[in-house]
Amino acid sequence: MVQTIPYDLQQVICEMAIGPNGTDSFAFKAMRVSKAWAHFVCSILYRNYIIGDYLQFVGFVKTVSSENCLLPYGIYIHSVDLTSVNRYGINMRAHKLIKHCPNLVSVTLGHPTSVKPSTILMMARHCKKLHSLQIGGLESHPFMLETNFSSLNSLKHVDINTTPLTSSSLNSLPLTLERIRLIKLESINDQDFITFIKGREETLKSLAIIRCLRFKGNIVHLLETLEHLEQLELVGENINDKTIEGLFDLPFTLKSLRLFDTQITEKTISALAAGRLKVHYLDISNNSLLTDEIIKPLLLKRHL
Repeated sequence: MVQTIPYDLQQVICEMAIGPNGTDSFAFKAMRVSKAWAHFVCSILYRNYIIGDYLQFVGFVKTVSSENCLLPYGIYIHSVDLTSVNRYGINMRAHKLIKHCPNLVSVTLGHPTSVKPSTILMMARHCKKLHSLQIGGLESHPFMLETNFSSLNSLKHVDINTTPLTSSSLNSLPLTLERIRLIKLESINDQDFITFIKGREETLKSLAIIRCLRFKGNIVHLLETLEHLEQLELVGENINDKTIEGLFDLPFTLKSLRLFDTQITEKTISALAAGRLKVHYLDISNNSLLTDEIIKPLLLKRHL
């Protein structure tokens, strides 16, 4: 009587033989052993598939979307990064790829992206398991982007870079967000930011506002209710002493605070040194109105 190795043990053996990156030549031999082993291999090879160049991308999409595949390769894909192929005009293939990958957890479109709004809309409707989304500037879309993200209930991390997003689209992002980076969103003003923060006080842990030129209000109005905030990043010449006045009086503890390329002066440094805000890691760099002589005493006083 032939003894069969238990299913879970087969999986362990297969994973060990393939290696952590699925690059071992054994991977393709293992796929021929049985359908179960082919499943093990695909779950490793395609989980975080790295797209190196355009030809590889074309072949990858063709394989995933083929109707005559032995296995439904699309279901194994958990993350996709299109940054390396953006410049080629990839919208049609990206649309097809996303359509056949229902288990996507992370999508990076890169910046700028040649993906069109229709593909982003489709992703918002179909990628129900998406945790992380990065959207770059849309080369072919000079108008305001109206997108409803409310169906992405699993979304936790969002990076939006130079995308002409409307305030209603921004506010449609789920209330469960834990981390958001907003980069060069020139259409979003102070009130839009305040409205966006409302309802996200219990979940938001990381906030980055980077070169959003229309943000000129006081940051305290955004942060005063964010008791669970752990990371804060403010970048751009629109950030000055007035913008962050009162920030260091908040009774919060931040794991990290980054103030980069701002117009803050010694006044802000003095407020930070005397304030109640606790910071574990502080990055104050490339600020034209500050010198090392001003910053060093602060670092010594706060033991940073």
